[in-house]
Amino acid sequence: KFQNLLSSIPNDDDIEEVYAAERKQFDEEKKRKLNDVVNNRKMDLCLTTLWKGTVQIKYSGSVGIVSNTGLTTSVDWTEVILFLQGTRLVWWLSEADLDLHNCKEPMGQLLLCGHTGLTQPSPIDVKQFVDDSRLIAVFGKDALAQQRKVTILCKDSSSKRSLCTLIDQVIKANGA
Repeated sequence: KFQNLLSSIPNDDDIEEVYAAERKQFDEEKKRKLNDVVNNRKMDLCLTTLWKGTVQIKYSGSVGIVSNTGLTTSVDWTEVILFLQGTRLVWWLSEADLDLHNCKEPMGQLLLCGHTGLTQPSPIDVKQFVDDSRLIAVFGKDALAQQRKVTILCKDSSSKRSLCTLIDQVIKANGA
């Protein structure tokens, strides 16, 4: 009986075998979090931003960057990474597009200069999302200095408030 007791106690190899998958998952998660922190710090050094976040965006007209593929336009909601960088709102389709070694042109931008400001979202957008607690409508100039409006759907109302406050500060600081 004592021999059975000793043989039933797991040794190091048994424990390694049982927990190997969990350890691998833990290590991968830890490495992913560390990479996210490092990438965010690198991005903060390269892109000085007042605000950044993942939002859904809808814009009419051409607010894209002029390139050999032409200007981008969207009348549907598109999830993007949005930055308030100085006097411009600029967005990319994904964080992969912001890779510091292979950074792509932004998907679009809206310059907050001249005749610019915050306005009410359209009734259609408000109706689509039941209320406007997460909706922001901003007008400014596109890459070709044409007046445009961009509607932004933030993740939550606190993100909306912070982005609205910062946009107001930028507009007031630039006398627009």
